[in-house]
Formats: sequence, C-alpha cells, structure tokens
Amino acid sequence: MSGTLLPKVAWQALYLSLKASIRSVLSSMSKAKAEFQRKGERKKFKQLASDEEMARKLQEDWETEEERKRLAKEEATNDALIRNYDDIKARIEVDRLLAERLQEE
Repeated sequence: MSGTLLPKVAWQALYLSLKASIRSVLSSMSKAKAEFQRKGERKKFKQLASDEEMARKLQEDWETEEERKRLAKEEATNDALIRNYDDIKARIEVDRLLAERLQEE
C-alpha cells in the first residue's frame, strides 16, 4: 500500500470535518447575506448569494455521492445474502434427495 493513501477512517473523518465546515460557512453566509441586505449593499449581497449557492451544490454533491456509495454497499450485501440463501437451499435439496435414495435402498 502506498504511503500517500489515507486509511478509510481518516477519509471519513476528513469528510465529516469538511461537511461540518460547509454547514458552518453556509450559516455564516446566511447571516452576512441578511446583514448586507439590510445595509443595501447589493454587489456584496449578490456575490455572497452566488458563493452560498455554490457551497450548497457542493454539499448536495457530497451527500449524493455518500448515498450512492451506501446504496451500492447495501446492494452488494443483499446480493451476497441471496447467493448464500440459494446455496443453502440447494444443499438442503441435495440432502433431501440423498435421504430419499438411502431410504429406497
């Protein structure tokens, strides 16, 4: 494994930290936006509104990616369970056939 790769736990911690930072920035931006609007500073207000929209889109993209990964993992787990169930079901059928054959003899 390369020395530049971070463990999964570190990536998760980084992700949660960034997510919290974005929420904090959005909250601060909303407060500043309200203040600029009160003061009538249209140029700063428009720029802040644009920055806020970009931050919201970034947060949505991360949440969408997180949901996609969660669903993929859940689907893989379900597939494994179904394969396991089918294997067990096939073994039970083989055991039943073997038992029938032994009883006939």
